[in-house]
Amino acid sequence: MHRWIPRDLPVYVLSESDASQLVGFDFHAGLLGCALRPPSPLLDELVDSDRAVQTLVACPGVTDPQNLGVIVRLATAFGADGLLADNATADPFSRRALRVSPNPGLALKLPIRHCEDLAADIDRLRQSGDLRPPVRYWTRRRSRCRRSSGRDD
Repeated sequence: MHRWIPRDLPVYVLSESDASQLVGFDFHAGLLGCALRPPSPLLDELVDSDRAVQTLVACPGVTDPQNLGVIVRLATAFGADGLLADNATADPFSRRALRVSPNPGLALKLPIRHCEDLAADIDRLRQSGDLRPPVRYWTRRRSRCRRSSGRDD
């Protein structure tokens, strides 16, 4: 066995046809992995009161797993602290979501909260003072950041 594989990690060898049957399609690289899905963190676990600025990415109804995979990849690249996904959002740990990333393990590093009611979680953050405008965002019309009052203006 290769020296980079821990000795206590179980490794199974299958024929190519058995591997294709196991995953349900013929397109694979001949190497498969299995991991435990991380538990969905509590909302309070995502918010660190000691930090002045945190970035949480809210994903309401992102139904395409590949789009969600790109969001996870970008959120991780830009240093987001967590992701909030509702019931309508695709599974961030699905094969299609994971494969759009050059490093499929990114979804395992970013805390992802499955929200039964995303709007209620956002309201709770707002009421507790953990979600604060002004928010800076980029506009195409102006080559600078605008300040949002939190309203659609």
